[in-house]
Amino acid sequence: MGTFGSQTSTYNKLVAIFVAVGSMTYGYCSSIISSTIGQPGWYTYFDLPQEGEPGYASITTPAISTANGVFSAGGAVGTLFIMWSCDYFGRKVNIQLGAFFSMFGGALQGGANSLKMFQAGRFVCGLGIGILVTVCPMYLSEMSSAFRRGWLVGHHAIFLVFGYMLAGWVGYACYFAEGELGSFGWRFPLCLQCLPAIVLLLGSPWLPRSPRWLISKGKHEEAKIVLQKLRQSPDDPDNLVAKEEYFQTAEQIRLEAERLSTYGNVWNAVLRKKSYRKRMAIGFLTQWGAEFGGPLIINNYAVLLYTNLGMTGGMPLLLSAVWLTTAGVIYNPLGAWLHDKVNSRRGMYITGFVGIIISTSCLAAMTSEYAGTTNRVGNGFGIFFIYLYLAFQGTFCDTTMYLYVSEIFPTEIRPIGMGFSLFGQFAATLILLQTAPMGFNNAGWKYYLVIICWSAVFIPVIYYFFPETARLTLEEIAKNFGEEVAVHVTDATDEEKAQLERDLAAKSDSSEPAVHILLEELKDVYGLEWTTSLIDLDTKEQKKNGSSNSIPTVYNHFLVQENQTTSTNPIPPGRIPILIDNTRSPPHPVMESSAELLYLVSSIDKDHQFWFSDPIEQSEAYQWLIFWHASGQPIQGQYNYFRRHTIDPHATTRFRDEVLRIYQVLEAHLSGKHSCNAREYLAGPGSGKYSIVDINAWAWIRTYRSIGFSEDEIAAWPSLGQWVDRIAERPAVQRGLGEWYDEDVHPELVVRTE
Repeated sequence: MGTFGSQTSTYNKLVAIFVAVGSMTYGYCSSIISSTIGQPGWYTYFDLPQEGEPGYASITTPAISTANGVFSAGGAVGTLFIMWSCDYFGRKVNIQLGAFFSMFGGALQGGANSLKMFQAGRFVCGLGIGILVTVCPMYLSEMSSAFRRGWLVGHHAIFLVFGYMLAGWVGYACYFAEGELGSFGWRFPLCLQCLPAIVLLLGSPWLPRSPRWLISKGKHEEAKIVLQKLRQSPDDPDNLVAKEEYFQTAEQIRLEAERLSTYGNVWNAVLRKKSYRKRMAIGFLTQWGAEFGGPLIINNYAVLLYTNLGMTGGMPLLLSAVWLTTAGVIYNPLGAWLHDKVNSRRGMYITGFVGIIISTSCLAAMTSEYAGTTNRVGNGFGIFFIYLYLAFQGTFCDTTMYLYVSEIFPTEIRPIGMGFSLFGQFAATLILLQTAPMGFNNAGWKYYLVIICWSAVFIPVIYYFFPETARLTLEEIAKNFGEEVAVHVTDATDEEKAQLERDLAAKSDSSEPAVHILLEELKDVYGLEWTTSLIDLDTKEQKKNGSSNSIPTVYNHFLVQENQTTSTNPIPPGRIPILIDNTRSPPHPVMESSAELLYLVSSIDKDHQFWFSDPIEQSEAYQWLIFWHASGQPIQGQYNYFRRHTIDPHATTRFRDEVLRIYQVLEAHLSGKHSCNAREYLAGPGSGKYSIVDINAWAWIRTYRSIGFSEDEIAAWPSLGQWVDRIAERPAVQRGLGEWYDEDVHPELVVRTE
């Protein structure tokens, strides 16, 4: 038996690791400027005064600020672009776009022959990074199960800091390139930005598309195949977890689409719907707030901070590399792991900001007192507090800031929400990185007050306004924003989970409703009454030959019960007959839905309300009844099986194409394509008469919108769709379809799982 919420296949884990290469690209590209401004060769090549030389404040400082500023500006543009492109093209295509722009921008920087070309490369690279930093956590979140989402989405923060770490060590190693290799010291680290982007670009064709995006675009069959691969487990041979997740996701997306339809389009909904506006504000504040917590200030200007604390030569680069290594090896992996143990995004975030206030306050005090002095103890404590800052920021904030914004938005607005949220990050970094050099230059240690004061204000905002998202599926998080959830799973009671399993069973077995629909129709016309019971499937009573238990349904004088196997009984062992006519001696069993329908109309429907008295009309009705029983029903049954239980596309495609052909035959018949006589029902004179022919086929065809056909394919069957809707409006049909699995109406039908 699978475990919903935690079941994660090896394939899922490998996909997460590979996509996180995009996160590493972001980390390396955004951090490499820190080691670049620590390379003497970079200053020499672009004729920039180094610190302590005339013109440093007026020439070099603006150049460094611009390098950071245009990178952040490019990132902001990337996040805005993805608000549209990620929904239109999908998550996978945007991963490829982000990798391409990052690679191109890295090449421009590494090959720059002027400062303008270098800055242009920073902008293009920032554009790619803005796309990657938005789409990677979004993709990881949509591929993850609820109880493992913290760790899997945490790969984004882990690999992000791997990129930081790589940039730090490469910068430190290249610092020692001298003479003719002096240009290599800053060009090689910049060119290396292309490597992870190329790896991501080359491997991306093998990535699966997000199942949630696929469902939102009507690509249900592909979504089911992807989910089966993501949730595959030896403990779940029937892929029940994947089916439940698909069902929940599809129903929630359908519900969200209905909500959006009242607003006209998704952009109107974002602007006018209160819960959506709240999500947008929280997402923006999550990213804005994290950046005003100071990580990029300390990371990108680490070399300058260590220099201010008395470090010289290659020591600032070494300290920066070691600092980032602690995050990559210890803090960010620890934070990702803790998210699935602590189960409180809010608690993690608040803890991080409390630690930031403490460590940054101590760093400011050490800098104020000992910066520029020879006091080794005081400067050593200053370095210690830089490292302590990272322990809190990396463990509790870095993982949370991306995980949280990937969770809070429903599928329909997730690209818009995440794009706007990450725009907040780049807007904050644009402000902070532009002002930080001048701030440290003019205000010194007082610039740390920006981090301290913001963190103090942000903590109560998180506590009072940020809803919890841990241990819920992306669909169930809607309830914490005051919205309806279509299907509860992770937070469902045992009875609700049992009901979900019955709903899935109802969708898998379409023959049962046909008989119950006819019973309801006969009840309306003839006053037919019946009672219902059910065997315990968990004890496999239906497999026990000679069982004395009396079960399923008493239809007036018709009884459905456990198979009593005898030498003269035609019912195969282990099967549950639907009808047993107890007025006969011995009782007469009837199996197969078409035979059961025919037996009921011949026994009860004396006025031919649902059948025909004319032999010619009967002949026509028999033809369509047998056509569906012999062709439509088994073919669609095989299609349902293969699309649910296998990942082999050949068998699924084979039966899918055959179902399409059968539907086209029905469409041609109902539309009057060949007879020039449009029909309302399948059999009968003129436009047809509602009969068991329609009931039998409708019980299966009613699910045509949810079994993997695209909107274009469905649009080719307008008459068939109208026929489905026409029958669905009948009160007896609604009762027959709903009551069979309704505990309030038939409590004895509930399958007990205790």
